[in-house]
Amino acid sequence: MDFKKIIALVKDSIDPKIIKIFLIVTGVFLLLIILLLLNTKTAGNNSANNFETLEKNLKNAAVRYYKKYKEKLPTVSGDYRTVTSDELISSGFIKGLSIARLNKTCKGNVKVYQQSKNMYQYVTYIDCGDVNYSSKTLGKEIMKQNIENISSTKDGLYSYSSVAKGSSSSKTTLMGGYIFRGEDPNNYVKIHSTLYRIIKIDADGDVIITPNSYGILSSYDDRYNSFTGNTSGKNEYNRSLLKKNLEDNLERNKSNSPLLYINLVEKNFCVGQRTSRDVGKDGSKECKTIDKNKVSALAAYEYMAASLDKKCLMTSSVECQNYNFLSKHTTWLSTPSVKSSNLAFYISKTIKEEECSRMMNVLPVYALSKDTVISGGSGTKLDPYVVK
Repeated sequence: MDFKKIIALVKDSIDPKIIKIFLIVTGVFLLLIILLLLNTKTAGNNSANNFETLEKNLKNAAVRYYKKYKEKLPTVSGDYRTVTSDELISSGFIKGLSIARLNKTCKGNVKVYQQSKNMYQYVTYIDCGDVNYSSKTLGKEIMKQNIENISSTKDGLYSYSSVAKGSSSSKTTLMGGYIFRGEDPNNYVKIHSTLYRIIKIDADGDVIITPNSYGILSSYDDRYNSFTGNTSGKNEYNRSLLKKNLEDNLERNKSNSPLLYINLVEKNFCVGQRTSRDVGKDGSKECKTIDKNKVSALAAYEYMAASLDKKCLMTSSVECQNYNFLSKHTTWLSTPSVKSSNLAFYISKTIKEEECSRMMNVLPVYALSKDTVISGGSGTKLDPYVVK
């Protein structure tokens, strides 16, 4: 059989136009396969670039927005304003917020704070419903990096139940959350040049922090106490000099640490009293009285809960200083003593009582929003989480 003659016969019997169309279709099909393979191989890089572009577009839209509406800019150094992606879209400053190739629609906002006169900084936050295409936030990153070590026996993050004030003053509700425990867990976060320690993530996902080293100098209170007949102070935290000094310090320094200030949220801090022999570290004593604020002092139950020693059972247990990253500090606690109206608790390794009029270092405790954006970090002292 002569194959050459057969091939020639087949070619003669097929319309050349059909052959041309067939070749074109085959070529396009092969090209699509190649592009699909290349796209799959480089999907991670393209997605990252897309998200970075999305952040840039949102920020630029906010800059144009505030250029037009200058009256909406913050007017005081350290103060901030927030504009949402919905507002920027409805005002025509950006067409939309999405990654078309991935069919993801996103939401976000831009915080602008005044660094100094006519100097502004912009911080973007975007959530596309996917951790790979959303801004890195502190709470989520902590959980992501510690999820496998929760409820271990070593330094780290532990699940816990705390008590939150209910709808009436006599009712309380158990709330979940996560708390860092141990000698030196990986709970460092850096804001500007200051290093903080993360105490816990509350049930709302907000992050409670305290400075790693510095504090302010204050008495708990120095008012005249008619019960004692002198100026040894009163231990009602919500009316105390300590509360006022912490609030004044935050307001005074907001221009020095704007990234801290703009990420703070109001929380129900537990500031109720307890005795030196009270048992329990779930806040059931302290949370009978609350202070809704952005700043407070550490509560006794929070110090106790940070210890890994199983013998840390009551307020005055000396074992509470063991395996406790907070034990290096000497500081007033927000917790008043039931024993006398002029006594409050403080930390000096163990939890002790002292007259409210004594001057002492105080570690502020702040509540960072769950949406606080970070640029990276692993939580170690050498590689802390860094607020963006």
